[in-house]
Amino acid sequence: MKGAEDVVAVLTASELARWLRIPKSTLYKLCQEGHIPATKIGRRWRFQRSLIDDWLKKQDHTRAGGHLMRRTSPSDLTAPRSDARRRA
Repeated sequence: MKGAEDVVAVLTASELARWLRIPKSTLYKLCQEGHIPATKIGRRWRFQRSLIDDWLKKQDHTRAGGHLMRRTSPSDLTAPRSDARRRA
């Protein structure tokens, strides 16, 4: 089990897109339109984890594209990423 010190307080766009399981282009669009809490530092977007967690809790009660948004575990950010795919 990871301690509180292992939880990243600020996420990059790549990390957040992977956690939310959406394309980075969609995340950037949400940022530009002000639909997701984000801060731009220079040319880079950054996301405070606590604000994203609060935002996600609010999204649980809204519909997106006719489907309720499903939350994933924060451990998805730290889990090793496997690019190898099985062929059927």
